[in-house]
Amino acid sequence: MPKITTTNHQSSVGEVKEYFIETETIQLSLLSLGASIYRLSTPDMDGKKADVVLGHKSIEDYVTNKGFLGSTIGRFANRIENAAFSLNGTEYLLDKNNGENCLHGGVTGFHTKNWQSEVLENGVKFTLDSLDGENGFPGHLQTSVTYEVLDDEVKVSYTAESDAETVVNLTNHSYFNLGGHESGTIFEHEFQVFADSYLPTCKNGIPQEKTSVSKTPFDFKVFKPVVAALRSEDEQIQQVGGIDHCYILSDQAELKDACIVRHPWSGRTMTVRTTEPGMQLFTGNNIDDMTGKDNAYYGRYPAFCVETQHFPNSPNRPDFPSTVLKPGETFKSQTIYKFTVDLDA
Repeated sequence: MPKITTTNHQSSVGEVKEYFIETETIQLSLLSLGASIYRLSTPDMDGKKADVVLGHKSIEDYVTNKGFLGSTIGRFANRIENAAFSLNGTEYLLDKNNGENCLHGGVTGFHTKNWQSEVLENGVKFTLDSLDGENGFPGHLQTSVTYEVLDDEVKVSYTAESDAETVVNLTNHSYFNLGGHESGTIFEHEFQVFADSYLPTCKNGIPQEKTSVSKTPFDFKVFKPVVAALRSEDEQIQQVGGIDHCYILSDQAELKDACIVRHPWSGRTMTVRTTEPGMQLFTGNNIDDMTGKDNAYYGRYPAFCVETQHFPNSPNRPDFPSTVLKPGETFKSQTIYKFTVDLDA
């Protein structure tokens, strides 16, 4: 059973609770502001622990949380085209915070909220009420995200219920660098992604038709250094300056492997499993010249995100797995991050 302690911080939005959860393998720090992962320390091949997630310099920076560092994303993760969708013949207009699109729920999405929280046996449960019409979304939505630490795993479980038909897409937006959050670029990381296809995007980030990863820089079906893809002349890579694309996993609502990432120098390896049908891989393309926690400098490509979720723009794409949540139903999703050491990496 992990040891759990609590610290309170003052901010412009009131008291922010920080929870520190510790096992022999993992040290996890969570913030009620954004229901965010703040620190996550794991050992390398020599047993030395390092914090492997990027974080803001101060707790106050999480009030706006530029870059969505570590936060829970909702109501709808990723982009909705033209910040609008129709449901049952009614058009809903959303925040435009990514050009003409709505990104990650809008300007005051779940990443900016100070969630209610309670300590559980193995972790912490955060809950949030989102009122009907907030950021343009219909329905009074009651959401929870639970973080549990079990030996070498961090298990993240989401639920949501609404009193009116709505759309929901939840994820976590942690930025990982398995060499340590202050260690520089992710160029030496090696990826294996369990997907045969991905969603190319147009210039404004909206997905187009499913495409095979075969013979593209997006093919990580076997382990491959990510730097080769980042230096590719492929149009999709050049368009966003790296990878910011959704991989298509199995649409079965059961836990399955999404990806494995390993860092040869330290031996740290992270395996991600999820019940979600997709995973947005983002290589920190637009982070540059940022000072983070511990006064660490984050330049370009300082970390990667593996955002397990439904597909971008799903409310406008009936051919994608549905993100509709009806009254009386419960949205459920789970993602597990497992941290091990690969001595042969």
